[in-house]
Amino acid sequence: MAYWDVTSKIIETPNNELAVLGFKGKKISDPIHVASKHVKAFTHFVETHYVFTNEGSGLTVDYYFSRFDEVLAALDPEYVRQHGIFFTDDNLSKFALWFVERYFFGRHTEESLNDYIVFDPAGGSGNLVTSWRGHLRHKIVSELQPDLLKVIEKRMRQDPYHIETGFTIIPKTVTNQGLNFLDRAADDYMNEIERVLAEKSLRMDKPLAFLLNPPYKSTDENEDNRTDKAANYGVHASITAHTGEDAAKERYLTFVAQILNICQRQVHQSPDLQPLLLIFTPTSWLIPRPTYAGFRRIFDAHFQYEDGFVVTSNEFFKLQGRWPVAFTLWRYKPDPDRQNHVTVRDLTNLTARQLFRFDWNAPAELLDGLLEPVMEKAQVVNLGRERQTVRELSNQPRYNSYRNLTKQESGQTFVSGFPKDDSRHKKLKVPYGFVDGTFIGFMDDNTPVRLKQEVNNRHSEFPNRVWFSPRLQKH
Repeated sequence: MAYWDVTSKIIETPNNELAVLGFKGKKISDPIHVASKHVKAFTHFVETHYVFTNEGSGLTVDYYFSRFDEVLAALDPEYVRQHGIFFTDDNLSKFALWFVERYFFGRHTEESLNDYIVFDPAGGSGNLVTSWRGHLRHKIVSELQPDLLKVIEKRMRQDPYHIETGFTIIPKTVTNQGLNFLDRAADDYMNEIERVLAEKSLRMDKPLAFLLNPPYKSTDENEDNRTDKAANYGVHASITAHTGEDAAKERYLTFVAQILNICQRQVHQSPDLQPLLLIFTPTSWLIPRPTYAGFRRIFDAHFQYEDGFVVTSNEFFKLQGRWPVAFTLWRYKPDPDRQNHVTVRDLTNLTARQLFRFDWNAPAELLDGLLEPVMEKAQVVNLGRERQTVRELSNQPRYNSYRNLTKQESGQTFVSGFPKDDSRHKKLKVPYGFVDGTFIGFMDDNTPVRLKQEVNNRHSEFPNRVWFSPRLQKH
């Protein structure tokens, strides 16, 4: 994208690969391998088309980079799903950073994000760390996936601002490897970060500001699916010591726990520093649900809640399902007796189209005037308020359509209540429903499944009750 304009030509490299030479011969792309039978057609296509850009309309080269997630999702949707990659909308990234400057640093006028080393350990396509030019100085970006790191590096190298203010990609993209944030102790991870910074004559001399949208992947499912896509990696014992085994199944919580470890390490070395955590997550751990209550006690003893908002998942993230996603701000400030009560501004009516209309390069006063009306309409929601659970309200346990395999069913192909041609008969390790069930339920994708009456006799022939799948209950 960065080399393809109306003047672009295809040239051959010494290694018999192709490259795009654009902008009147001033820019040249990396070599591209194209099978010989496609060279003629590829050359013709590139030289008779071009990528339209227009700074005034927002259709910049960076805009195309910001939509890289759509390319990846189209090429390998299962890869994206197994890694829990839900890239952050570019304009939502800009809005989140405006929110930080206005509602957090607006109350602490002596500082800004420029006083921190901004670090995204799950960089994705780079929307968060590249999103607001002029407001983020030196940035550190890491990723498990080397291809994503290369995209971020190419993206930053197209913008003179990032070249001037500085950024560090870890590990170096020439090594063609990523860096897992979860499979090692905080000391080992940060030693690697500091080693690379030292090579650039840089030091970790400012507090860290973690700015990230971590994977939302739950690992409580068929392990083979993750293994096929290289997504079945381990989590270090120092992380699960905070979360416990159950909460560690939510990958975003393991990211939060590792950030806690790293902040402890930095403050131990420099006691005057107060790192920040600026993070997009599901809201489950903020309520908190019983599974996460133990971790929240540990986390609250180290982090002080500052502010946040919630938006709707499928409005800004390329995923199925509609549920609240929170952007929350936390300051590392240990207090063993603290219990944070999380209140967020409800922006679930905010749309991607609304944010697309804003000129994020406009003067701060003008941008404040345009966005303040959006914030004034937002209600404040207390996520920590005690609520009765569905189990308490109904005085009944949850009903699951999945069950254990019986001895009689062992070795049989059809043991679930799905339609005959449904691939889940072979794909799933446990049966759902029964082959000879006399009631009909529905999976979360609306597939009918045969069920039998259960112990509380809740199934009925009458359409006077509503059921929800376990997955929907989970959110």
